[in-house]
Amino acid sequence: MKRKEQEINVVVTFTEGYRQRFTQACLDQLSKRKQAEQGMWALKQEAEARPVA
Repeated sequence: MKRKEQEINVVVTFTEGYRQRFTQACLDQLSKRKQAEQGMWALKQEAEARPVA
């Protein structure tokens, strides 16, 4: 039996400083992602430089 869809109305009110906090959170996440990618790149370079036994 298919469920009856219900429409939900939502009102979002942004608080003072929301845009700045949201932007900073996005920049922080991007920075963490770049650091992780650089770390993975360095590990790959080290692995490729090691002689295979």
